[in-house]
Amino acid sequence: MPVTLMAFDLLYVRGRRITGQPLIERRQRLIDLVGRLSHPLVIAPDYIVGHGIEFFAGIVRHRLEGMMAKRIDSPYLIGKRSSDWLKVKVVETAEFEVIGCVPMRGEKAIRVLLLGGVANWVPKMVPLLQLPKYLQISANIWPNTS
Repeated sequence: MPVTLMAFDLLYVRGRRITGQPLIERRQRLIDLVGRLSHPLVIAPDYIVGHGIEFFAGIVRHRLEGMMAKRIDSPYLIGKRSSDWLKVKVVETAEFEVIGCVPMRGEKAIRVLLLGGVANWVPKMVPLLQLPKYLQISANIWPNTS
């Protein structure tokens, strides 16, 4: 099965570290290098400068996970996080009502939480539980068992 390499940054050129150079310069060198390779399975994805809000709207429209927003003049900081690079995720929120819960034995904690949200339909089978007609079973939240 073919695998595609998507290269987002270039950290070394001929054994010399270039992490201190601005991102925009490293990206241009990367694009030049990938262009010279001319291989269909090696890609340097496009980037957008100055239109992040409009780009993010497209991310939301296409139901993608999110994007990385980076300052074009930022260096690459090996092993460090920086406010120059932000992971911007698409987060969907909704309001739910607690329909029921199962407590943990012998503890003041909840083992299972059953949530419901407003919907136009009710599931056809709701065993042993009668819900108001406007509620739909949305999710069971299970604790981490590891």
